[in-house]
Amino acid sequence: KRQLVILAHANTATQRYGAAAAAEDWLRYLSKIHTEGGPGPDNVSFNTVMKAWRSSPENKGADRALELLNLMLKLYRDHEQVAPCQYSFSIVIDAFAKRNRPKEAEDVLKMSLAFSIDPEHAAVGPEQDTVFTHFVADLRPCFNAAINGWAKSGDNNAPERADALLFDMRSIGKETQAFLAEPDVLTYASCMEAYARSGRPDAPEIVESRLYAMLEQHRNQNGRAPLPNRTVFDIAIRTWHKSNKKFRAERMEELLR
Repeated sequence: KRQLVILAHANTATQRYGAAAAAEDWLRYLSKIHTEGGPGPDNVSFNTVMKAWRSSPENKGADRALELLNLMLKLYRDHEQVAPCQYSFSIVIDAFAKRNRPKEAEDVLKMSLAFSIDPEHAAVGPEQDTVFTHFVADLRPCFNAAINGWAKSGDNNAPERADALLFDMRSIGKETQAFLAEPDVLTYASCMEAYARSGRPDAPEIVESRLYAMLEQHRNQNGRAPLPNRTVFDIAIRTWHKSNKKFRAERMEELLR
């Protein structure tokens, strides 16, 4: 029943100030009685409240979501319960990204990597002295949320930061031999979006070259690599449209064929 109260408050967080806080109050109450031997909140409860803060119109939403993520880590360290999953981290990353705070979003991504990946599928917790054994199989939602945060930030260094995270994804996928963070079409689209919004003179050429590189990679890997979708083509066409280059119409027509 207490879980239903949390859900009821969380479901109104987008429209009502204070709803996310009310849901958090119940979550913290369950966490407290759990440490005293009573029933405690589960992973779903934490994710529900963190999503409420992500969707909340309140500016502090991302910071409150991060506080709850740290509480999950503490409860897991002290009681070996409610371990965060990749979705937990991605919620908080997206909360910062939506508030145009890409650096903090990337910092939470680093937390997810520290918690989820090392050669033995263990990780070091936020206090750097506790080894966890929780293993997250798919980190793409975390990476994609962080890259999207940079792409839409308008930061001058957004393209470089997005590309750096793309490089990290490829490296992790190769090192683990498990495709834990293999880039997908959303990854490539977000990196292209970072260039599209940068206003750089060479942005149209870069974005179009990325599109054709995806096509070539898809062919070379017998369909295993992601194929450009409509969103990718739309980004490339829009980038040419925004430019002032004389041959932009021809390039847009070519992409439409």
